[in-house]
Amino acid sequence: MDNETLPRNEASGLALPPGLVLGKYRIVRKLGQGGFGITYFAQDTQTGDEVVIKENLPFYYSKRCEDTLEVSPLGGPDAKALYEKSILRFIQETRLLARLSHPNIVPVVAGFQALGTAYYVMPWVGACDLQNAAPEPNVINEAWLVPILYDLLGALDYLHGQNLLHRDLKPNNILLKDGRTPIIIDFGTARALKTEVSATKVSTPGYTPAEQVTKGGKRGAWTDLYTLGATCYRLITGSNPQEAVSRIVSGDKMPRLADDPELRKRFSVAVLEGVDKALMLETSDRWQSAKDWQRSLPDPRPYDLAREIRVLKEKLAAAEEDKKNLRFMLTELLERDGVPEEALEEALGTGPVPGPAELSEALQEAVAAGQTSRVRVLLHLGADLNAVTPEGANSLLLAVQGGHTACVAVLLSGPEDCEQVQEALRVAAQNGRADILRYLLAVPGVNVCACGADGQTPLHLAALAGQAEALRLLLSVPGVNVCCRNAAGEVPLQLAEVWGHSACVSLLKSAGG
Repeated sequence: MDNETLPRNEASGLALPPGLVLGKYRIVRKLGQGGFGITYFAQDTQTGDEVVIKENLPFYYSKRCEDTLEVSPLGGPDAKALYEKSILRFIQETRLLARLSHPNIVPVVAGFQALGTAYYVMPWVGACDLQNAAPEPNVINEAWLVPILYDLLGALDYLHGQNLLHRDLKPNNILLKDGRTPIIIDFGTARALKTEVSATKVSTPGYTPAEQVTKGGKRGAWTDLYTLGATCYRLITGSNPQEAVSRIVSGDKMPRLADDPELRKRFSVAVLEGVDKALMLETSDRWQSAKDWQRSLPDPRPYDLAREIRVLKEKLAAAEEDKKNLRFMLTELLERDGVPEEALEEALGTGPVPGPAELSEALQEAVAAGQTSRVRVLLHLGADLNAVTPEGANSLLLAVQGGHTACVAVLLSGPEDCEQVQEALRVAAQNGRADILRYLLAVPGVNVCACGADGQTPLHLAALAGQAEALRLLLSVPGVNVCCRNAAGEVPLQLAEVWGHSACVSLLKSAGG
């Protein structure tokens, strides 16, 4: 809630005065205020470090005495109980932040109580929030957005690994340090990551998914990913997305970013589709983890081939290793896209090429790790993309199983084994990997109605798993037979109905199933 819409009591706007010393910190100026507190720029009187102090001061049921600066509840037993609860919640937030350690999450360096309320201290980042630091929407491009999005997804992956949800990610809760490093702040609404009903509803218009504000909503990693998708939508378009509940009521008429030809001039389709997927209304249609979304992005980090070669040569010399292996070892470093072909030729011109078995094993390792450029290099050296692991999976299947969309695209640029493409299609359909299905469906000769060893077609697998977006793509294939039967004689509609996948049922009925 912004300052203009705050309900006011007679002393609600009274911030601590500059020069006041709290413990070892001297207040310099107020930075901002919201419905539940005030933040200050301050200085550590012992070290001289610049810091930010957050003060618990919920304006709805507390006040500050102008003379003593003490904070106390407004009159009435309800206000007293709410205020005491706010202090406990604030202390919990302090402890939560104090145990987090990630370069893109603001750290807490101290917490204390004074003047009848609670405070915590963070290092001064010296940065604007993302809302003010971002370029204008009509000039923002992929080169600016993707590195920031990549880092934010890494931070959310860490946060979710700590069993926590942020629940209120938005542009003014993200600082941009040095114009390029995002820092997530404001964990006042963070809660344990459980797929259970949330006890406290948190809502920011346009940024909040329906499950966070509706009774019975199941929350999980996809909840934070919706808010991050909304943040990207705002940066790209300049407007907030339509509120999730309104989209549900109106039949979801919000335009997809990937369908906008003007946006496709500045962003790849994969990046726009990634944001669209994060903003899907059905939780099962969204990214299920931050890592999955991160893997779908173009690699944001610049690749300095010359530096990598120099470092490797130094290591080889220091260890007195066999320099004949330099050519093979270089391929293990080429994990970034955009390496110039001439640079590769020069770098790979030293030493013998490894044998076919070594190349195939290296290719499978690179695919499993999602190392797109390394995959490209190994194919260039002659690795057999149709070689299989002891478990029977070839490189394409490994890429689909790992959700490595960019690797799938590279592998499909080579000669395909139609049978293996069909198996990859089935796995992508079952796992709901619509981004990967788009590449596989472009391969000549694929058949979405062909049964696999288990007797199911890709259509049946998508319907069985409730993968509506994947099913929509499969049904868009020209000449598709929506009433094709599996080995048991069932049509896809029967499976969707049996398992209660209403979105799939609607799609299949609309297609004539």
